[in-house]
Amino acid sequence: MKINKIKGTIYGQVIGDALGLGAEFMSKEEVQANYPNSLTDYNQIVQDDHRSKWAKGAWTDDTDQFLCIMDSMLEKGKVDLPDIASRFYQWYRANPKDVGNTTM
Repeated sequence: MKINKIKGTIYGQVIGDALGLGAEFMSKEEVQANYPNSLTDYNQIVQDDHRSKWAKGAWTDDTDQFLCIMDSMLEKGKVDLPDIASRFYQWYRANPKDVGNTTM
């Protein structure tokens, strides 16, 4: 049962991030204008300057960082902040497609 919850958390993060890209950095009004009947499919995502950098269904830096945290926790068996920070730094040094302003 626990493994299903863990898998659900991982899938929810990745799928939610990839779908959420469609509304990322939009105002409420922009979201309503672009997705008047809601956003439920990757094919609906508007291809403006920001979103056109990603393939349909691709996730953003949010999931990349989530995976760094998960990998660290799996390897260390606990929350190890120096290890997580090291993984973030290694990820950043690999020149990822997307590094948000807050992360930068």
